Amino acid sequence: AYIHCKAGRQRSANLAACYLIDTYGMMPEQAARHIQSIRPSTIFGQREIKRLHDFVRHLKDEFQKTPSKT
Repeated sequence: AYIHCKAGRQRSANLAACYLIDTYGMMPEQAARHIQSIRPSTIFGQREIKRLHDFVRHLKDEFQKTPSKT
């Protein structure tokens, strides 16, 4: 399911990419290409890709903070 704002070309596409990154372990460019293959009108410019890389860093930082359950 892909729920979007007025045009669904940037913000919702970025959110969907974050979901793919977090859930399926995709890299930012891979997630962007996947979304664009389904919805070609989406926009992933340099700014959006940078935000996705920032999200990956955030996930890594949060993972490192989580205590190991062994």
